[in-house]
Amino acid sequence: MEYGSLREQRAELLGSRDLEGIDFCREYSRRADEWIRHIATTSGISTKNIALIAVGGFGRSELSPFSDLDLIVLHGGLRSPSNVAEKIFYPIWNDGIRLDHAVRTPRELLNAARADLRVALGFIDARFLWGDEDFANKVLTDMQSRWRGEFSDLWLSELEIQMDERHKQHGDLSDLLEPDLKESHGGLRDINVVRAVHIAHPEIVETGILSSLDAARDVLLRARVALHANADRELDRLLLQEQDEVALSLGTNADLLMTQLSAAARHVAQVCDASWRRFHSSTTPSSRERMYLSENIFVQSEEVDADDEFFTHDLPLKLLQIAALAAENHLPLSLRVVREFASRQLETPSTWSAELRAAFVRLLSSGEGLVRVVESLEYASLFSAILPEWTHVRNFHQRNAYHRFTVDRHLLEAVRYAHDSLDKVSRPDLLVLGTLLHDIGKGLPGDHTEVGIDIVHQLAPRMGLSDNDAAILTQMVRHHLLLADTATRRDLYDPATAQFVSAAVGDGVTLELLQHLSRADGLATGSSAWGPWKAQLVDELVTIVQSGLRPGDSTAEPHAFMPILEMAEREGIAVNLDGDWITVAAADRPRLLSTVAGTLCLFGIDVRSADVHNVGNTALDRFYCEVGLRGWPSPHELRQQLSWGFDHPTELLSRVEQRNISYPTKRRSGHQVHPHVVELPAASHQATVIEVRALDKLGLLFDITRTFAECQVNVVSARLSTVGDIAIDTFYVVTTSGYALTTIEVDHLIGEISPLIQTSL
Repeated sequence: MEYGSLREQRAELLGSRDLEGIDFCREYSRRADEWIRHIATTSGISTKNIALIAVGGFGRSELSPFSDLDLIVLHGGLRSPSNVAEKIFYPIWNDGIRLDHAVRTPRELLNAARADLRVALGFIDARFLWGDEDFANKVLTDMQSRWRGEFSDLWLSELEIQMDERHKQHGDLSDLLEPDLKESHGGLRDINVVRAVHIAHPEIVETGILSSLDAARDVLLRARVALHANADRELDRLLLQEQDEVALSLGTNADLLMTQLSAAARHVAQVCDASWRRFHSSTTPSSRERMYLSENIFVQSEEVDADDEFFTHDLPLKLLQIAALAAENHLPLSLRVVREFASRQLETPSTWSAELRAAFVRLLSSGEGLVRVVESLEYASLFSAILPEWTHVRNFHQRNAYHRFTVDRHLLEAVRYAHDSLDKVSRPDLLVLGTLLHDIGKGLPGDHTEVGIDIVHQLAPRMGLSDNDAAILTQMVRHHLLLADTATRRDLYDPATAQFVSAAVGDGVTLELLQHLSRADGLATGSSAWGPWKAQLVDELVTIVQSGLRPGDSTAEPHAFMPILEMAEREGIAVNLDGDWITVAAADRPRLLSTVAGTLCLFGIDVRSADVHNVGNTALDRFYCEVGLRGWPSPHELRQQLSWGFDHPTELLSRVEQRNISYPTKRRSGHQVHPHVVELPAASHQATVIEVRALDKLGLLFDITRTFAECQVNVVSARLSTVGDIAIDTFYVVTTSGYALTTIEVDHLIGEISPLIQTSL
């Protein structure tokens, strides 16, 4: 065999693509073994009382392409151990292979393991590579036996603390848009944690439970090896822009790959969490005592469990009852309960009883404990047995920067947030049901809203809902985006806006439910989907629709901004910074909005949303922004730059173009963006409404508004919103004479803007 370069052998293995996942890791580890043995054998080092030990992932023979070689030089007391180590380490370094190394005597190794959890853990999987095998095995046997005694007592609690901190930092692998395959909850690191608990306490984590993780490990390792290969470096976070290439290299597509990873991670997370609960039960006698929550249902070992008599009849109802109790008490269901239900035939009636429906609503109304309990049920597909439609959204990744969770987790999170509004609505049961079902059409072909409506039409009779309740649920699914989209993309005080919403919603109960569904949906989606600005706009829109408010009413005037409006009247331009908001007031003039947009661009400020309208002859523009690397400018700096921009429009254009060349936009979505610019003919009775949808980029607003100015079109109101990396901007425009645009003028304007948003891709 040619031993010249491990790096070349790695490149050969990666280039052939014949091996994937664990098979690649084992073959690469085997070659690394032989390569290191060759280095050591030809170094001239005596093998007496000296050995090379592989630890960690190398010790498990699970080397991913760009993982470190974890190597220890173990010696019995050499005078110059560094000289020996250099003969081993330098050839590895010279080959460009990353090395995590140590040189220790048995006593030094023991002391290090007593002082450092990482060292102690590494020896769980340590194995002899080269040298004095008897000397090495004696030390290995001693170190590994200590993990079942001294090290277990010393380090298991710290291991759990570190694991919890890691989970908080990296989140749940099963539900995330861009999970860390190694560090996230349910990732490869958690499999090793379970192994550590198993070795220390085989009575807690039995061999069969540990073996059940093998399939999940293989799924995770396939993705990790492919990710390393495609990135040509160590990379464990599966970024959005990597997912298509990684999936292609594995002979699948990104949607299917992410679904497989989610399913694998859910299994790992369930086993890991249950292992720690059993560990606590074994070490805390008081936790083994039963505390009954109701007849036959009790808490034991930090889990909700049940007597055998509980599983005799009415299983769907019993399942929902015990799940609700667990969620209400913020406790997990025991795996025994899940397995007991899974082992029985769980037949949900073709028409639900009122008792069964009430139990389902009670579970959905349980608050923060809901998510964990439902995911425990889905460990054995039990929630899907109650609600078969759930199978379509289970583990389904949306793969865009707007949504942080898979569809199933998003729906559960939304229901959890809806819990905060149960006392604010007249029909809390319909609020949680509608929130659970608002995206139920995702994961199936077709428009998810239309598919969701069809599902509700089938599901409502099965649940035993009245025709009126079914109609409200249908409206909630049909219009779950209505209030948020309208509030952020329409002029609230244009009469057409309230008329449009009122006609769509139809009644006050549905409007009330949609208001709180919008909040829950936005909070569950992510920070880019909901914040104080959007919450205020949605509430204001609902108030307008409820009260029939019209332009000219006193509450329509922005009294809170009178100081800045008065300053603008005195000084021509006024600027105010308030948190992430920048407010600009100035005498209305041509190119005003484009000059403000260009100025913000020059400061590296990314406009995420905006509220632009006129108060008399003064423009009042408010921008919700993300600060650039330079930090926030002062109001004085902004005002000076704005004044310069009004006087030097050509130079402003040149500077903005140069900045866009220097700071190109990065894609943040796994799906194709289809840019368009269209007229919304029924959106206003007073102005022409133009909607622009494009890949967001720094300077996009400047480009669009500059084009308006060049076409002699005035912007009288605007709503700007950003959905992930997609800009959805709505402009209310009129001619310089104050009239809506003619068809010819609209076509010309669209023709001028379209090339701008095409190039933004």
